[in-house]
Amino acid sequence: MTAVLLYVDSTSRIDLQLPWALRIAAKRGDELHIFLRSEAKADQEVKRLDLRAEEGPGKELADQLDLWLPGWVPAKEQQDGDGSEGAKPDAAEGADGPEDEAPPLTARGYVLPGKSAMQELLTRLRECKPVLFVGTQLQLEREEAESSERRRRMMRHVPCEVVLLRAGRDVPDNDHVLVPSARGPHGSAALRMARDLTPEDSQFTALLVEPPIGREAGQVGARILSRIVQRALDDDASRAQRAVRVHDQVHVGILEECDERRPGLVLMGVSKRGAIGQRLRGTVAQRLLKANEQHTVAFVRAAVPLQSRARRWLESYLQRTVPQLERDARIDLFERVQSNSAWDFDFLALMGLATLIASAGLIENSAAVIIGAMLVAPLMTPLLGMGLAMVQGNPQLLRLASRTVTLGFILALGIGFLSGMATFRFVTPTPEMVARDWPQLLDLTIAFAAGLAGAYTSSRPSLIAALPGVAIAAALVPPIATAGLALSVGDFDLAGGAVLLFLINAVAIVLATTFALWAVGIRDVKEGSAGTRRVGAAFIFTLTALGLYLAIARPQYLAPNEVSGPIAERFAERLDDDQRLIDASFDLGDGARVLVIEVGGPRRPGAGTIASLTEAAGEEFGPDVPVRVTHRWESGAAAR
Repeated sequence: MTAVLLYVDSTSRIDLQLPWALRIAAKRGDELHIFLRSEAKADQEVKRLDLRAEEGPGKELADQLDLWLPGWVPAKEQQDGDGSEGAKPDAAEGADGPEDEAPPLTARGYVLPGKSAMQELLTRLRECKPVLFVGTQLQLEREEAESSERRRRMMRHVPCEVVLLRAGRDVPDNDHVLVPSARGPHGSAALRMARDLTPEDSQFTALLVEPPIGREAGQVGARILSRIVQRALDDDASRAQRAVRVHDQVHVGILEECDERRPGLVLMGVSKRGAIGQRLRGTVAQRLLKANEQHTVAFVRAAVPLQSRARRWLESYLQRTVPQLERDARIDLFERVQSNSAWDFDFLALMGLATLIASAGLIENSAAVIIGAMLVAPLMTPLLGMGLAMVQGNPQLLRLASRTVTLGFILALGIGFLSGMATFRFVTPTPEMVARDWPQLLDLTIAFAAGLAGAYTSSRPSLIAALPGVAIAAALVPPIATAGLALSVGDFDLAGGAVLLFLINAVAIVLATTFALWAVGIRDVKEGSAGTRRVGAAFIFTLTALGLYLAIARPQYLAPNEVSGPIAERFAERLDDDQRLIDASFDLGDGARVLVIEVGGPRRPGAGTIASLTEAAGEEFGPDVPVRVTHRWESGAAAR
């Protein structure tokens, strides 16, 4: 059985609310659950309606079913005994007919208490998992704000196709359907529903209101409408009669078409996600409702895709498990991050000083000094600002924070380069610089974890003391300073690897910040701007691509003082059996570049061995390179 839920906002004038609602429901399923919202304040629990009653709401509902859905039958649990007495005679005979005949539409009715109607509906939605939810109301635009908010929240939990219907003043006297068309899944759902409601030998009208841009506006609109209809209906596109209105106000164009065709139903796809559960104030739909009270107007939202349902489940799970930010804490976070994400003198001074400290620590090969630079650097805050901007959908904050990060990177790179040029004894990368050569996949994991920690601690005033540790883990300024220093000595491979390390850290921190802030309750209820969504998608793509690059094809950096593995093996082949190669590297010595080959064994290398090593070095690096062979005494050294 395929279930459809029909919610009637009031027990009054169900003759106006049910005609189109029942037709829509009958096209989507064979088991109809009808819920009437009680206006009596004394009602506190759900009441089941007897659809065979001689009077009351059950009788009135059954009369409407007889009028608009001939052949329906009450659900089994609503029948007495074997269901033969009191049931609709024709329906009962149809139910016992040949097996190849379509089963009759079964219906059951309930009355919901007014205050808890939405909660009861959610319970029923979880129980029967319908394919369609139809909600009806007499005057949608007069809905109270509190009721509108309850409806909006409920709609977020309805995964199936949804129709929200506002009944007109009069009972419909014709079956013609007018569909103001639009691109997107909801507009396509409205066209498909209009096709199902229209008999096969009839047509419905697909309308497009085109703005008056040029004399060819009508032809342009016709071409656009043709594509929309073809994409939605495919082989059934011929069942749609196309109409184009040229007008600068969409709702006026729709009203003009209504006045001409007098449709029984105006069917629209919602313009954006969530609009079907809102009051639609200020939208085309709201203007149409105000100006077109005599026609029945319905809004369609397509079924929620699987990925959207998964996201909503995750949101609900996080709200239950992760402490959500209160309003005051959220405002404090916005103010703090936004004010500290701006490019101003304070940021410039701290960024410059942090880079100077980091450059000195790298040149002196001092880890303690480098850690101090990490604590001074202010670059973490604008990265948090970028994450906050994306989770908010705030393009202004995104531009502000991105500009600050970009200028901070350029400043740090320049200061690192100048520091290297000004230090005359600095001619080759130090081990601390080489340690930041090319990033590894583990660096990406560390940066993502640091971003999560930074965002979470920033959102909790009681955890601000943990931010220095986050700054150390993030390590943003040292890679930039390394790149600048490497450029000053012409080591472009090291500079490129250090820049890549910074890029991975920055991208991972921004994405981790976005997720962490979203988890603590900062959500974009207005869907944000398309630009911020595109930037977020670009960050995800970049991080994925960098992760694959590091996992599959990570390049190996060779420091200027290192000797590659194959060359070291050739040196080892020239040694005697009781000797082994400990290390081979270049040393500046007194300013000259000297190749130092360290040999271990129970005796010193002989003159022949030294000559052989010198010959091999000349073959690899040229005859002019000085060679110094050193020996480390080892008792019983293992053979190569």
